[in-house]
Amino acid sequence: MAEVVVEPGYRVYPPKVNIFHHAVERHAASELGDARAMVWDGGAFTYKELEAEVNRVAAGLKRLGVKRGDMVLLRSRNHPHYCVGALACWKLGAVSVLSNSLLRPEEVDYVLGNCEARVALAMEDVAAPLRDFLKAGRLDHLVILDAAAGSAAGELSYEALKESSGGATDTVATVDTVDTDALDPAFMCYSSGTTGNPKGILHAHRWVITLGDVIKLHMEFAPGDVMLAPGEFSFMGSIGQGYIAALYSGVTMVAYHERVSPRGILEAIERHKVTKFFSVPTLYRRILSEEGCEEGIDLSSLEFIISSGEHMGSAIPELWAKRFDVPIYEVYGVGEVQTCIGNLRAWKQVKGSIGRPMPGFRVALLDEALERVPVGEPGRFMIHRSDPGFFLTYHKQPEKWRNAFKGDWYDTGDVMIADEEGFLFFQGRQDDLFKSRGYFISPQEVENALIKHPGIKEAAVIGLPDERYGNRICAYVVPAEGTAPSDALGAEVLDFARDQLAPYKIPKTLEFLEEIPKNPVGKILRRALKTENA
Repeated sequence: MAEVVVEPGYRVYPPKVNIFHHAVERHAASELGDARAMVWDGGAFTYKELEAEVNRVAAGLKRLGVKRGDMVLLRSRNHPHYCVGALACWKLGAVSVLSNSLLRPEEVDYVLGNCEARVALAMEDVAAPLRDFLKAGRLDHLVILDAAAGSAAGELSYEALKESSGGATDTVATVDTVDTDALDPAFMCYSSGTTGNPKGILHAHRWVITLGDVIKLHMEFAPGDVMLAPGEFSFMGSIGQGYIAALYSGVTMVAYHERVSPRGILEAIERHKVTKFFSVPTLYRRILSEEGCEEGIDLSSLEFIISSGEHMGSAIPELWAKRFDVPIYEVYGVGEVQTCIGNLRAWKQVKGSIGRPMPGFRVALLDEALERVPVGEPGRFMIHRSDPGFFLTYHKQPEKWRNAFKGDWYDTGDVMIADEEGFLFFQGRQDDLFKSRGYFISPQEVENALIKHPGIKEAAVIGLPDERYGNRICAYVVPAEGTAPSDALGAEVLDFARDQLAPYKIPKTLEFLEEIPKNPVGKILRRALKTENA
């Protein structure tokens, strides 16, 4: 198996780092200046043009009073103006607060209260909660990214924001890039909040180097690459692979802001000649569930695709290979760092493995006593707290930040098993795993067996307390398109699973649902199923 050689300076950052400078400004001043930095349906920016656009927006934000250290709330899909707005914040030394556009009004209320932003940027169709906060005096300014502004005081359009910079549209507004420290706050994403209020995961400017280098390595970014990650940039995987690291690596990113659909995504890959693609297993399952959705679409530009966000299992790669001549690789990361385990083309592919630790990471599988577990035994995946890519804190939740660490280790809460060569096999979240009849049960393993049945689109497995078994294995499945749920189908699916799983892993009950509960990123919410069946 080939070893991966890293470049000198890999993951080493200087005292002063600014994401905008490293992702755009330095490229605009180099031979990449006329190369495409960002494309979308109907438009494109070269690195020079993107620099000029960001400068104008930064000048407009500065005129609104945004300064170093301020937090600016962004609520949008991946619209090009949204991407420019985040870069403008970094240029000014402000913090981009990236909130998911699908959050309910009460969730947006919590996020705004947590970050205390006074300026917000949003697409028109998701701006309603922010308009209410503007009227209530909780915001000073609201910028509408893709439409004309309303009449409320403090509301303006993206174009008006640029005009307020005082610079003509064909000139570069003169706003200096703030000389931020590497550890200055840069952006904040929020956790899914399945165990309480979401955590604001605050990252520093150094991230662009310490994780940008890792992503550049595993994505194999090279001149001419076109990168698409359709998931919202409020999700760490998408903002990393599809946005910051793509620009940092000097390749072209696609700003895809439509609602995701299987055929729509495949058509976008053809239209923009995408070479590298990143998404979550939910999207790949949706594509696989729509037979023939790829017909008439040329996907020959794709070198490979990446899956992350939750464990992919072995079913998706097997089914994918039958329909698509494009390899699919899994990587693993957490919002507090980002990608730290991966499958690289230079390494052999081990069925069911999420890969090996990426170069430059100090990680371990530990037990409750923080002792390393033997090969083949389950342990908690932990990352050493000295890692240069770590988040700064959970904003206004210092106790949760302290509790996330056990001694010198950050506890991800994920349980894995390692083989003799260091390949890791994801078992599940510590809170999702359970014992039945005294046996250790990984929900993902059972789900993976169920979705291999052609009549099943999605599956979720939980353990419910039971006096006889300790926990009763319960399966919830969504039938494939055109398949009607029935007792006969349920029995057939369980018989199908018996050919793949040990007898003690077979669900005791199987229930059909119209959809599996998920968070905005697409991760299965098993706790929601437990609550409904408590």
